This record gives sequence, structure tokens and C-alpha cells, in this order.
Amino acid sequence: MDWGFDNPNKTATLIAEIIIAIWGFSYIKKWGWWLALISSCILGGCLIHTFSRGGLIAALIGLLILVIFNYSRAFSLAKFIATGITVLIVSIYAIYLTAPDRYAQGILKEDLSINNRIMLWKMAPAMMLDAPGGWGIGNSGNAFMRWYQPLVHNKV
Repeated sequence: MDWGFDNPNKTATLIAEIIIAIWGFSYIKKWGWWLALISSCILGGCLIHTFSRGGLIAALIGLLILVIFNYSRAFSLAKFIATGITVLIVSIYAIYLTAPDRYAQGILKEDLSINNRIMLWKMAPAMMLDAPGGWGIGNSGNAFMRWYQPLVHNKV
């Protein structure tokens, strides 16, 4: 799933931000909390469908921060149960899509996506030193592939 961004990671970033922002409704009306929960469940399914590890971590950390700052607010048993059911629904959907297999890549076995990013991050300082004014808009990827990428390279 990429919502037209040509990159599921960009979509996952947007979805994670929307999930966090949607909880602002919980401050507006009593029904806002329920709207936020239902919306988070639907958007959580969309987030899982991107298979983006970074997007999932961003959403989880953002939601954890919201929980920490709202710990003093009243949290009824119904809301607690509804939250548990929502987490269960999104988790079952993730298992159905075999997303945990994707999320475990790089931890349990080698992942070329992670290896490529590490290689890029290692070369970034050299690229910045070689072109202090930048490579030009949209040209850094071409410069990396032309001058910095090893000749023998496993592509994703």
C-alpha cells in the first residue's frame, strides 16, 4: 500500500502521524474518544498493510507518549476493553497478512533493505564532504550509485 507516494514507507509515515493526530478528537467531545479508537483501528490496518517497520515503530512510540501524558485522565473499563479488542483486531490482521515475517527480517535473518540503508548512512558523511553545496535536487541517489556504491552490490 502506498497511497500514491511511490513508497510504502512514506505512506506509513503519514498514517502514523494521522493515527497520533486523530487522538485530538478525544479532547473535543465524549464520542471523540470512540471516533479516535475506531479510526486508529482502521488506520492501524492500513499501516500494517504497508509492511513498514519504521512506520509501525513511529506509531507505537507516538501512541505510547500519548498514553504516558494522558495517564491521569479517567479511563473506564469499557474503554480499556475496547482498546484491548482494537489491539487484538490489528494484531490478528497483521498475522493474517504475514506482516510479522517482514518485521522480523533483519533480526532473525539478513535483510538487504537494512543492509542498503546502513551502507548509505556510512557513505553520507563522505558524500557531504565531497559536495558541501549538495549534489543538486534529486541527484544524490545518482551520485551515490555512480561514485560511492560498491561495484559488487546486492540490490533489493
